[in-house]
Amino acid sequence: MSFRDLLWLFPIVETLHNAEETIWLPGWSKRAVLWHSPVTPGSFRFAAAVLTILAFAVTWLSARSGKQTVWTYLAFGYMAAVLANVLIPHIALTVALRSYMPGVATR
Repeated sequence: MSFRDLLWLFPIVETLHNAEETIWLPGWSKRAVLWHSPVTPGSFRFAAAVLTILAFAVTWLSARSGKQTVWTYLAFGYMAAVLANVLIPHIALTVALRSYMPGVATR
């Protein structure tokens, strides 16, 4: 699999993750008030859409410009932030609350 093919997996996975969270996270956040501030569906959907568009934009710029460019470093920085998001809050809150936090399966 080429570098470009692997690179394009990122925004696809990010889209799936954001779709899962958009559907279930606003309701979940109302039940997890000690651990997570409640979010409104509209504001969360807007934020998820912006992050999804950003993932596609940075990936496109990275694929277009090549391996050792600022866009590729930004894309990998975004991927590192997503990886950190797997551990905190997704896995940590799933364990702490002993219930599924939306987004764990798609991370």
